[in-house]
Amino acid sequence: MHIRLVEHQIAITGGPKMGLVVSKAIGNAVTRHRVSRQLRHAFMRHCHLLPRNAEVVLRALPPIDVATAQQVDQDVLAGIEKALRKAGL
Repeated sequence: MHIRLVEHQIAITGGPKMGLVVSKAIGNAVTRHRVSRQLRHAFMRHCHLLPRNAEVVLRALPPIDVATAQQVDQDVLAGIEKALRKAGL
């Protein structure tokens, strides 16, 4: 059995920026890391909706530790859409 490692480098200039706030109120380190991954993946799926100069901070609230990945994705999408409406975009 042969395992091959392929590295891909993607140069992204500009584009929306995202920061995460996942406090200890969410749970232990394993839970916080899982939540951070879910938020990053959800943001990447929907960042195309944002202007290239957008800066977004996602703050996780304690109920997120029991949410499914699909629920997190829906919440991130709803938050992006709400922010765009408030900004008049």
